[in-house]
Amino acid sequence: ADHGQHTTNEDGSTGGTHGTDADEDVYVPFIWCNEREIGDALGLANNGVSVI
Repeated sequence: ADHGQHTTNEDGSTGGTHGTDADEDVYVPFIWCNEREIGDALGLANNGVSVI
């Protein structure tokens, strides 16, 4: 699934794919839609929410 993995970042780099297609469907758009909250996403992972 393509959820913006190849969208250009502010620094000019482009995102890559991570994990399986199923993981991308959940994990990638969550991170891309909340770029400034990536720390919170990692916190959720540590609290038992599977995002990787």
